Amino acid sequence: MRLSVLFIVAFLFNVGLSFGQLPSKVEKIEGNWRFKEDSGYEVWELKDQELIGHAFRVSKLGDTSKVEDFVLNKVNGRLTYSLTTYNIVNDSLVTMRRAFIGGKRKMEFINLSEDALYSIEYKFRFLNKNKLKVIVQNTIFGEPYQFALLRIKE
Repeated sequence: MRLSVLFIVAFLFNVGLSFGQLPSKVEKIEGNWRFKEDSGYEVWELKDQELIGHAFRVSKLGDTSKVEDFVLNKVNGRLTYSLTTYNIVNDSLVTMRRAFIGGKRKMEFINLSEDALYSIEYKFRFLNKNKLKVIVQNTIFGEPYQFALLRIKE
């Protein structure tokens, strides 16, 4: 009897701790990543159960510019992904925000708004957490773009 009560208490305690927390698969993104083509890099850090990321692009001249901000968190048991892009149009900075919703554990996110960029998916290589593939699809029927990222070892 004691053992079953102890088991139930431990189970409820564990469930209470995991509510609202990011899955361990998502937390593996934390760190510094570079694009395989050396065209830029991303920096991800965990802050208060939110994964916050910044993307930088490096020009052929070696200039670095910030092009995107990401926020990945868990709301009501589902993963959400917020993307802010920065573009320069006619000498002025234009920002665009997009909201995506994903599953409970799978890192495939579908756009909630009506403008372009239909989905984003993050996949780790099989048995290798140092290689990450990002698949971006602009429209439902469009051809997806794939980006390969490699973890920067410090």
